Amino acid sequence: MEKLTEFLNSLDATRSIKFAYEVEQDGKLPFLDILLERMDSSGLKLCIYRKPTHTDQYLNFSSHHPVKHKLSVVRTLLERSQQLVTVSQDKMQDDAHVKEALQACGYPPWFFSKVRCQMEFKGDKRKKKNKKQEASVKRPVVIMPYVEKVSEAIVRIMKKYNVPVAMKPWKTLKD
Repeated sequence: MEKLTEFLNSLDATRSIKFAYEVEQDGKLPFLDILLERMDSSGLKLCIYRKPTHTDQYLNFSSHHPVKHKLSVVRTLLERSQQLVTVSQDKMQDDAHVKEALQACGYPPWFFSKVRCQMEFKGDKRKKKNKKQEASVKRPVVIMPYVEKVSEAIVRIMKKYNVPVAMKPWKTLKD
């Protein structure tokens, strides 16, 4: 493994790409954000893996971003554990961890209930939506800067005319 890693790292003259590898320890191997764990005879168990340096810093709830973006943070983290983790108890542990981390970022408890309801509702609607999308005409998306209260009002008006709208922060770190 060391020779292969050295060889791969030597291919990039700029040294901007660096390959690394993990070694299995105690039957566990971290791979990206998953922890693969060998079970006695039943195969593999998958859990969410966070490096020891992981800070649980996510988009703060009081930041100037559309509510959709904040909902998306919660939904992404909850869906990740639901789709990747193989043991129910581990799923519950990860959900509790996500809830605790996001509450530290200012997310209120009712926000998690809202996301869970949306996830259940979307699961039921997905099949119907796929059939509708095949028949519907693709419309260009209007992308506009997010301005609290103003953007929400514009989205409601555009929705009446079936105009898809996406919002983005008007001030970013890059700006």
